[in-house]
Amino acid sequence: MLENILAFDINIFACFLLLTMMIIIRIKGDRHSFSSTLFVSIICLTIAALFLEAVSWIADTYTGGFAFFANYLSNWLLVLVTPVLAGFWISYVDYKILQNRKRITKLHYYQFGTYFVLITLVLNFFFPVHFIITPDNEYAINNVLMYLHIVYAAALTVKFRGKTNIGVIRGVMAVFILPVIGTIIQSFYNRFLFTWPMLALAVVVTYMFLETTSGTLDRLTNLYSRAKFDEYVHFIKERGELFG
Repeated sequence: MLENILAFDINIFACFLLLTMMIIIRIKGDRHSFSSTLFVSIICLTIAALFLEAVSWIADTYTGGFAFFANYLSNWLLVLVTPVLAGFWISYVDYKILQNRKRITKLHYYQFGTYFVLITLVLNFFFPVHFIITPDNEYAINNVLMYLHIVYAAALTVKFRGKTNIGVIRGVMAVFILPVIGTIIQSFYNRFLFTWPMLALAVVVTYMFLETTSGTLDRLTNLYSRAKFDEYVHFIKERGELFG
């Protein structure tokens, strides 16, 4: 059992990384904005997906009624978490661009895909709409909806590029590119689970670009701050360079 758990060391590391980020957000007191609330929800859902993926693969190595139940339930929840997470991602990007909370609420946090998936998951009990678990615990999952949401986020960024700062563009690129790289790697090496850990890495990159405050540039003027200027002057003095 321990060996099976340690086989998912990447997932475990990604969970600890995201938990550490949540602790940092709590310590810094950055949860007093709508975008931070959405971002914390994204972190929690990503941790849940990492956990469910590990449980599904561990259950896949066993046989019996309980293993079958654990495998089916974990995969069922993983399919459900995917559109929920995608909806929160696009809500986060939408708010970062347009700064309109009422718009997000009116759009149900982009959870229309979740409503559809929930209905089809109920049907999955009777017909293999999303996946099927054989007596040997073999299954297949389809995460197309996640990528459709990401493509929409990229399209939204391009449409409102005049209102979009470079941080949002970098964050969207990270969310789009990193999971795709993970999926490609996992498609060649089935046991090399990289899709969800790469999404966790995208969360970290997004936090760096969008949720941390840089002391280098002033947000209003986009010019270097006084602190950065003083640091640069001190650097020139240390090198013995002349002014003018």
